[in-house]
Amino acid sequence: MTAHLSEGDLERLFPVDFKDLDSLAAAEPSRAALLRLDAGSLVVVEYGTVTSTLTISVPRDADVGETLVELLEEVPFTPSSIEWLAKEVRVLANGKLSMS
Repeated sequence: MTAHLSEGDLERLFPVDFKDLDSLAAAEPSRAALLRLDAGSLVVVEYGTVTSTLTISVPRDADVGETLVELLEEVPFTPSSIEWLAKEVRVLANGKLSMS
């Protein structure tokens, strides 16, 4: 999943300690955190400080759709901030989530 967020929105949605990434490890200066969702799933949250792009990565052995639904139910993203979701997940017009 990718989204565009201001730094203030990032801090409000993810009140955790982000670590600066090595400048050679990312395409732009970035900060990242490993999060365990309330449902138990793990996600990596990476934020590019130049483009204000948030990238959510899910472990290879996880169910991508299920993990993203858990994330979107826990973190109150505004639908307009979401740029791309895995094909398994859709945000419906009423704001509800649907898995294909």
